[in-house]
Amino acid sequence: MSIDSTNLSTVLYQLAERPALRPAAPSDRPQQDNADSELPSLNKQSAVGSGLRLSLSLSSGQEIDLEVRINQTGGLSDMSLVTDSPLSEADEDKLQQFLSELGKSVNQLFRSDEKIAGQSGLFDFSNLDGIGDIDLDLYQDDGRQKQILEFDKIGDDADKRIEAELYRYDRNKGTEDQHNFKLSKQSRDDVRSYGGLSYGWLFDQVDQALSVIADQREQKLAGSFFKSGLRALFETANQGHQLLQDLGASARDSRDFLGKAIRANVSEKAINGLPDFNGEFSSQRHIRGQASSDENYELAMQIRQISHSAYDEESESNLSSQNRSLKMQYESAQRQAVYNYLWTRDESVREVHQNGQLQSSHYRLDEVISAQLTPTVANGTAHSTEQSEHNQLRQDQNFKP
Repeated sequence: MSIDSTNLSTVLYQLAERPALRPAAPSDRPQQDNADSELPSLNKQSAVGSGLRLSLSLSSGQEIDLEVRINQTGGLSDMSLVTDSPLSEADEDKLQQFLSELGKSVNQLFRSDEKIAGQSGLFDFSNLDGIGDIDLDLYQDDGRQKQILEFDKIGDDADKRIEAELYRYDRNKGTEDQHNFKLSKQSRDDVRSYGGLSYGWLFDQVDQALSVIADQREQKLAGSFFKSGLRALFETANQGHQLLQDLGASARDSRDFLGKAIRANVSEKAINGLPDFNGEFSSQRHIRGQASSDENYELAMQIRQISHSAYDEESESNLSSQNRSLKMQYESAQRQAVYNYLWTRDESVREVHQNGQLQSSHYRLDEVISAQLTPTVANGTAHSTEQSEHNQLRQDQNFKP
């Protein structure tokens, strides 16, 4: 198969355009008996040129392995495509579509910050019809910047786990940036949905939480990366939703900004109909040889939703409850402070029936927001500042879900 390569996305596009892929049979896989014939390790210190490693399963049960290596001058030095058996026409179509979407993502990830900022579909390739588990490693080193993406998806639509890490090292600036997420969702059948299926409020929370990052370019990159993971987890995008906001310094420096924004975004009385989920995010920047640089920061965030439902036959009542929470910690050398933020929202709906007919509904909401800013430099006069709010709403008779 003749491939003209200038970069990794070009190879993927050309593979996707082939009318008939002719992968090697498993017995034809090149033997790699020595270190010279192996693809370079994805160790952050040793990756050179560009390339990928992909292990992909299809809904048909077909297993596919793809390896590509491009040298530093842009020449294709190694490529191997191996399947369990010859692909059916349907599986070939699935693979071609997957490679095309993956090529788009690689083009966005490895071209420039501007290609990433504003995107939320960087991992749409993982949600294509018929695509199962994915184990993907991508790397590119153009001499100025080294970038590495590791992406894993396990599970089906009902129960899914996604993990990813994006590492970037700029040799000119000496900056090392790393963004990670671990996401999982669990199907549930026992909780009645009173709200919609939109996860736009999650996008809003990610935006507001990341607004504390001083470098707006890095703030937008991390936001696109994290929200692409959420979109891959929940599969459908909230079209028309404003994905990113340009947040000014005054917003970043306001300790109550997050609380106000989140309250506005989740003020509706609605137990969320999304599957329960758990998300862990982290973002950090370090400049080599400059441990005290103002640009250094570390951010950790957790977002989760837990739902429960119980039915009492004797009283003919059903209780559905849901907890949503966001917890974030941000430490900045520039601000010389640790910022802790916690938001929790507890909702419950109790329905009372008689002879199968709904008699009354009782709705309860408890929302707590707390923020603490603690200086990391002790000078004898610095004091931490705290802010907290507690909102409670109870609505009894005639609540219409």
